[in-house]
Amino acid sequence: MPHLTFYGSIGASASAAMAACLFTNPMETIKTRLQLDGEGTLRGGARQYRGISHALTTIARQEGVRGLQAGLWGALAYQLFMNGTRLGLYDPIQRALRRASGADEGSVLLKAASAATSGAIGATLGSPIYMVKSRLQAQRCASPAGVHARPPPCSRD
Repeated sequence: MPHLTFYGSIGASASAAMAACLFTNPMETIKTRLQLDGEGTLRGGARQYRGISHALTTIARQEGVRGLQAGLWGALAYQLFMNGTRLGLYDPIQRALRRASGADEGSVLLKAASAATSGAIGATLGSPIYMVKSRLQAQRCASPAGVHARPPPCSRD
């Protein structure tokens, strides 16, 4: 079976994860907003959202598509670094470990070591970006009517 090049493997993995992110980011934004909404009630605040569908319609009505796609650049960067490396490095790491150890291609230990190594690299690179992504998703955008005197923070992402 032909193997992708080192950069081809990372590129294919990152591209697939980033393409999926375009469709999943609105749900990530809603999840983040719902989590923060729940934390606000612990400090005595009132809930803004009654559930997933209410959050979806409220964000869409008040902030438009831009609000639903809040933090998209951070989410795409996260996918690039986390899943591009985690998935893209698995095969090259497995080949390198197999050459170094002489292990059989079907070795469970070889596969576990390859997965753990590529996962650790992806998590190390992706974790700081995930925090940035979550902060961007938590920000509220101006409504389509433009209620802010200055551009809101999410307009810069």
